[in-house]
Amino acid sequence: MSIMRKLLISISLFVILPMAVSPLITNKLFGEMLEEKINTNSRQILNQISLDVDNVINQLMHASNVLYGDTELIEMISDNSPEAVWDAYLRIQDIENRLTNITSSILFNYRTDIVLMDFEGRLYRNTTYLIKDDVQEIYKRDWFKKTLQLDGRPLWIAPSDEHLNFTDYQAGNISMSRVIKSSSKPIGVLLVSVYPDSFFSSIIDESELYTTILANETGKLIESTSGDKEFKHLDDYGISIGNEDAGSFVTDVNGEKSLVNYVRNYKTQWVSLQILPYKQLFKELDSLKYFNFIVSVIIIVILFGIIFAVIYKVTKPLVSLRESMGSFSRGDFSVRAEVVGNDEITLLSQSFNNMVEEIKNLVEHVKNVTIKSEKARLSQLQAQINPHFLLNTLNGIKWMSVMSNAPNVSKSLSALGYLLENTIGRDNSELPLEEELKCVESYVDLQKIRYGDHFDLQISIEQGMKKYQIPCLLIQPLVENAILHGMLDMKGRGIIKISAYTKNVTAFIEVEDNGVGISKEKLEIILNEENSNKGRLSSIGIKNVDERIKLIYGEEYGVSIVGGEGKGTAVTVRLPVQKEVDL
Repeated sequence: MSIMRKLLISISLFVILPMAVSPLITNKLFGEMLEEKINTNSRQILNQISLDVDNVINQLMHASNVLYGDTELIEMISDNSPEAVWDAYLRIQDIENRLTNITSSILFNYRTDIVLMDFEGRLYRNTTYLIKDDVQEIYKRDWFKKTLQLDGRPLWIAPSDEHLNFTDYQAGNISMSRVIKSSSKPIGVLLVSVYPDSFFSSIIDESELYTTILANETGKLIESTSGDKEFKHLDDYGISIGNEDAGSFVTDVNGEKSLVNYVRNYKTQWVSLQILPYKQLFKELDSLKYFNFIVSVIIIVILFGIIFAVIYKVTKPLVSLRESMGSFSRGDFSVRAEVVGNDEITLLSQSFNNMVEEIKNLVEHVKNVTIKSEKARLSQLQAQINPHFLLNTLNGIKWMSVMSNAPNVSKSLSALGYLLENTIGRDNSELPLEEELKCVESYVDLQKIRYGDHFDLQISIEQGMKKYQIPCLLIQPLVENAILHGMLDMKGRGIIKISAYTKNVTAFIEVEDNGVGISKEKLEIILNEENSNKGRLSSIGIKNVDERIKLIYGEEYGVSIVGGEGKGTAVTVRLPVQKEVDL
């Protein structure tokens, strides 16, 4: 992994990642703080609602106590003596006026109804609504019976949908009933009702953010700010509350995640609730989250761009130095690292450049020494003409002249002279390809004298390669190897083919024979040992040819051999095209 990538990963892990995570943590903490704050505020509101409910209840109790303690009212209700119609009318008006005075003096903040029923079937009221029910039917109702059982203690009823049947009556009000006594004897039942619109609006501020509900002890709704008339019970909202005095929980209300706070009134056991949908609760927080996200993304992108630019500027010299080292390791001594600035990387680049220059000079020096040494060695090998070869050749010439009236003596001596002229005493180590091939032809003619004319030499040269400069004695050792190892033990006529051609930027010289072939073991010996066999023109062998080529042109060039026993042998020489060589 590159340094630049390591730096980017490290900075991403230790700088950018914390920056990306911190807004999430902050938003979560802020959301929890906001929820806690809303919870606290909601409970304060609900506690205040509970106190306001207590205040309404106390006012209702106070109104009932005033009526309960009105002795004249008690006497008028308990008086069952016969009376004239006008007197009865005046008595009823007096009682109902007293009820009206109570609503105007004590319950003036609310729209209320007060109904007083005695046990003689008479009913007194301050309401303008007409009562449809027969008093005897009212006596049979559960609320009336429970009121009698409480024996003067109040019975709180909410919502009072069917306590009394009024014409155009507004159902759902809050009612309190209690027994009226005279000398500890029940004489009637007092029913005080508060209309929900006047009661609820006085203690609750409506808001679009949340829904406030007042429910009785069984969960039936007394009033709600939602305005949804289909919901009559807490179960309709999917809300279930235990016996705790207060609490909060999160639940789905109408398929929407909501926070529910509740407070129970200890007098009536009614429950005040606030339902706060999370969507409304965190609406502003979500906007803040989105804004923080956009700002964070912009900051991270800008920061990442700045960091990338700084890292790129720091690592660019290192990358350049690494590439220069790679080129140098592949043998390019001309490469130099870029030197910019005056920091540690610049000093390192300068040191590298100095090292490359010194190594280049050292390699050039070693190469020059090696080339001079090879020149001396080649001159020595060229001078070491095998005496056995000369002896055998001259002996062959002698017998040829004896047996054949000496017509070929001149030709043989010419071939020998040309061969010796081009292998001994040359001032330069290169010669054109066509001259090397002439030497090979002279050598083959002499070998035919020695071994007999049972093999032929075929030469095929690509157009334009005749003047191609090659090292001296490059092809002759290959032909000599083909004759000695392929032709001598061959039955039938042998053929040695020499071809030269180019392909792309490489020149190929092939020496191929159809002889008996060479075994792998013998091939290893030929490739790894210098010529020392008797009967050869010189001590230059295939190994020497391969070493000279690699020394002059490089390791990618040289000699390769393909063949086997009974398959013939093909030797290929690889050289650069138009390579200028100065040995």
